[in-house]
Amino acid sequence: MKKNDSALPRNVEKTDGVRKRARKTVLRTVIPAVLCLLGALALWMYVMQAESPTYTETVNGIEVKLDGLDVLGEKTGLSVYSGEGVTVDVTVSGKKSLIAKLSPGDVSATVDVSKIKEAGKIQLPVVVDLPAGLTLSGTDPGTVSVYADETVSRSIPIKEKLPNLILPQDYKLGKIEFGFDSVTVEGPAGKVNGINEAQVVIDMTGKTSSFSAIYPITFTDSLGAVVTMDYLKCSPTEVDVSVPVLQTAELKVPYRFRYGLLPEDGVSVTLTPSVLTVTGDEKDIASDSAIIPITIDEKTITTNSYSFTVTPEISSKLSLDSENGEVTVNVEISPSIITKELVVDKITVTGADSSVKCEVIDESVNVTLRGTKEQLASVTDRNVYLTVDMTGYDAGSTGTVVRPAAVVVESEEADGVFEVGTYSVQVKIS
Repeated sequence: MKKNDSALPRNVEKTDGVRKRARKTVLRTVIPAVLCLLGALALWMYVMQAESPTYTETVNGIEVKLDGLDVLGEKTGLSVYSGEGVTVDVTVSGKKSLIAKLSPGDVSATVDVSKIKEAGKIQLPVVVDLPAGLTLSGTDPGTVSVYADETVSRSIPIKEKLPNLILPQDYKLGKIEFGFDSVTVEGPAGKVNGINEAQVVIDMTGKTSSFSAIYPITFTDSLGAVVTMDYLKCSPTEVDVSVPVLQTAELKVPYRFRYGLLPEDGVSVTLTPSVLTVTGDEKDIASDSAIIPITIDEKTITTNSYSFTVTPEISSKLSLDSENGEVTVNVEISPSIITKELVVDKITVTGADSSVKCEVIDESVNVTLRGTKEQLASVTDRNVYLTVDMTGYDAGSTGTVVRPAAVVVESEEADGVFEVGTYSVQVKIS
């Protein structure tokens, strides 16, 4: 009994050692195998999900572009008038990693219209371009209907269209001017011949003065509907437009005295008619230069009642509505302003070159002066003289010339006295 009891612990120790070694073996072999199996499973799932070469995707609404338009025109003289804006659905296949990156912008669809030989309706196949690595599985629809017609060109006159044309009273619309009178349209005969008018739409809301602007050109059919410019070429597409908005107004005819020598309370002026009717832009009508003042030369008026007829000068930007634009000017000078005649024999020469001898041939000149009775009372032939300016004559000048003579009145009491008419004398140069 004692011998067996002493051997038992050693057997137990051996068994425990075997178990520990077994567990270590399992850990070293089984766990790596399981991990490998899980990794292989994950790899297989990735390949099946991401790298399958048979994965498909449909990209909807790809717009079809028309290719070969210029070639078609050169070869056949035809143009197309349908096909633009058509969309197709494109189905592609490939690796999921490529398809996941695919966007509608990566897919293009075209039809080659250069293959058209004659006018009419033609079915053309859709050609799809895809990124590298993807395969086309199908296109819906696979063809596009395109209509072709003879290419023609027309020159169409431009007309204005004026919505909201409500002008104030006394305003009117002048002749609208375009930078050019017509526009050329080219394209399929059916579309070009369907154009009735080339229009420029001008909004007149609130317009009371002339203006200029650049406007787009639009086209309408016989019913007034706007013609779309699809498949048409237009040159040019915009035009400069000048729109005259004109006002008609009555303007008072202005006048002025040339020298301002007559006192305001000593003269009255009557104009018949006193107003003129003119037409033009409102800013030109409001200008100070709309009508140039009539000039009255008081030095030419020899009597106290004087009249003459003149056509006033108006701004070149305005037009006169009346056929006869003449105005009669009546000048009435107060009886308190009179004239006085003197024989003036004092004549002096000024401005003569020292090398020139100037001799006045006229011994005297009859001079008429105008002023009030009080002013003229102090004026006699002793304080009036004439001056003759001989500037510009030198030693090379000889002979007798007629020169204007200026009247000078030397009297403080005679301030405001002036000569009536113009005077001249003969001068001998030697």
